[in-house]
Amino acid sequence: MAIKSVLKPEGSVLLGGVTILMVLALYGKTLPNTAMMHATAANDVNLESARKKATITAEALLGAISLITKDANVFILGGLTIIALDWHTRHANATSPTTGDLVSDASVNRQLSVVPVA
Repeated sequence: MAIKSVLKPEGSVLLGGVTILMVLALYGKTLPNTAMMHATAANDVNLESARKKATITAEALLGAISLITKDANVFILGGLTIIALDWHTRHANATSPTTGDLVSDASVNRQLSVVPVA
């Protein structure tokens, strides 16, 4: 069974662009800018929960638009945008502001457990 799009080709590209803008706006309203994320401590739990919230909301929005329009171009453009923004957010959150290197969760937890309590 073939799925037939309800959009003409020019409408498909236009709605794909609008979907990209909606995903960008959603990430922009949910998360701080990338420079601020790079300046926070590595693997911040607040940034991680905001990233998850933005990703799940963007996926739900993209899914609804794709199901309504039955258009693969909208799904592909929106999906690639979500993947790119999620990757940038994960990278910014995993980067140490002092060294600029990526830091794993294990090393952050080890450093936190060594801190003496006064």
